[in-house]
Amino acid sequence: MAYSRWGGSCWHTFWCVHPSGEKETSDNALFEICGLCQFTAKELRDDIETCLNTVRDIASYADNEKIDELRTYIAEFLEDVKIAYPTLFRKINRLIVDTWNQLRWNLLSKAKKEQVMRDYGEALKKFYLPILGESLSSPPTTEEPES
Repeated sequence: MAYSRWGGSCWHTFWCVHPSGEKETSDNALFEICGLCQFTAKELRDDIETCLNTVRDIASYADNEKIDELRTYIAEFLEDVKIAYPTLFRKINRLIVDTWNQLRWNLLSKAKKEQVMRDYGEALKKFYLPILGESLSSPPTTEEPES
């Protein structure tokens, strides 16, 4: 994915595929700058100034204004990496947890399921009774209080 192109910028920056075909992670995602150099997301997060100084050393045209422009493209890249990887991890984790819980629940017998629900209800009562008082021990009524 390109963050800048030659047309309106002196930079051509993009999220680069690993040349070795190694599995990409949130740390080793590659940011390419104009064919000049590449940095991993971790390098950019850990020490962006050193990375920008490297670009200054390589690209003679990289004045402060152009480096500030480059900094915005790097920030976009890092935000995209942050969005791409934790979201995927959460989805996979949620799927695994939900599947495991459903399998566990399906393996329980009907009697065991009823016991689990009774135990759960009792646990809720023990937790909420001290907070809500005796109002929890009796079902709510629809009667209006006497004046």
